[in-house]
Amino acid sequence: MNTANKGWLGSIKAKVAALTAVLVALAGLANGAIDLYKGILRIPTNIYDKSNDELFKKNFSKQPLVSQSVTIKSGGVEVTMLLQVFEDGDLFG
Repeated sequence: MNTANKGWLGSIKAKVAALTAVLVALAGLANGAIDLYKGILRIPTNIYDKSNDELFKKNFSKQPLVSQSVTIKSGGVEVTMLLQVFEDGDLFG
């Protein structure tokens, strides 16, 4: 064992390292619990999800004026999405 780790200085370093590890673990667990809670309750996590959620509630029972599949190609990847246009000009994709 190293002589620097013997005595009270080594003990303090070990306690500080252990306390730091516990605090980091608790913060990670709290963050994971919050994300799980938001996921279960489907709470929007950013402005895009929030606006999409509001528009979905607003247009839930309405029929779209136009509903069309659109294919997007970029960098050798091809994705097909359904584009819907509603009365107020709201777009869903």
